[in-house]
Amino acid sequence: MSTSESMTPSTRSTAPALQAELTRGSAPGKLSLHLSCGRPGAEYEVYNSPSPDWDRAQATFITSTTGTEGTALEFGDPTPGRRCYVHVVQSGYAVLTVGERVLPLAGGSNFRDLGGYAASDGRRVRWGRLYRAAELSELTADDVSYLDSLHLRALCDFRDSDEVASMPSPPLQAVNSNHVPLVQLSGSTAIRQSRDVIRQPSAFNTGEPGQLLVDLNRSLVHSTAGIRSVFELLLREDGTPLLFHCTAGKDRTGLISALILIAIGVPKETVMHDYMLTNRYLNVFNLRLKTEARIADRLGLVNPDVLQAVMEARPEYLTAAFEEMEQAYGGIHPYLEDALGLTETDIEELKRKLLE
Repeated sequence: MSTSESMTPSTRSTAPALQAELTRGSAPGKLSLHLSCGRPGAEYEVYNSPSPDWDRAQATFITSTTGTEGTALEFGDPTPGRRCYVHVVQSGYAVLTVGERVLPLAGGSNFRDLGGYAASDGRRVRWGRLYRAAELSELTADDVSYLDSLHLRALCDFRDSDEVASMPSPPLQAVNSNHVPLVQLSGSTAIRQSRDVIRQPSAFNTGEPGQLLVDLNRSLVHSTAGIRSVFELLLREDGTPLLFHCTAGKDRTGLISALILIAIGVPKETVMHDYMLTNRYLNVFNLRLKTEARIADRLGLVNPDVLQAVMEARPEYLTAAFEEMEQAYGGIHPYLEDALGLTETDIEELKRKLLE
């Protein structure tokens, strides 16, 4: 919550359990707010503002609504090409804030905010603190300017050195950049992305189509030094807002997203939902075109089902990582404690920084 009006604990505990999603509207220049699970007959005011923190002085009134089961509100985009936040207000308090999950970037793919997810204690992940993305090499000058306006303070690039060299990221202002090559650090030679068919074409035609990504996710669990460094960064005073990414923003990025969210109390079902959003927001068409251009002379040798499996997020991929933690450490939380060294104090500090 925020600057001018913050919710007291008693208000928070009695607030309706609203759910919301903000998406592009049915027509150009429109946004659509979908509300559900609110208290029947409750009256709400809806505002937009440039900040995820509720501040009446910055907010613009959109509309009022009574009841929220299945309500869809469409309104003009107040900041075309940029992102706004919508605050659902009851009795002067913002009981729910929501932003567009994916950022409006012309040259970015699968770049999204982890804000808004509910933790088990009822608090929600703060918007504008954690961003996950695919590789950034095609960001436009306007994209970079927009990202600079988000005041990012830290970046983690999970790609290996060859990926960084072939798809270099543009510099971002005032960002502490960290290279954490998770696959290299795990000692694995697993398939990381669809372009790896260049170096291992035969691997794309063995076993079940998705087995390569199952193997990758299992191996990533053992990159404990790299994963630990991400949490150490988050715990620093200048560790957020944090942007982390790999090539597709799917497996390496997906595992780190899952571990951060679970550490602060977000349920596994929500974590899996976020993981699967890659299939909505990753520009697979562009990824396939770039891959096919790189392997044109070998394309006929590759099983198309395997190639498609490498480009997708599938529940069994992330589940394989969870199963590896279970087998090696006794579960996800023992993994966080024993493999990554997170203490109860660390977890509480992460919650303080990342939850409303």
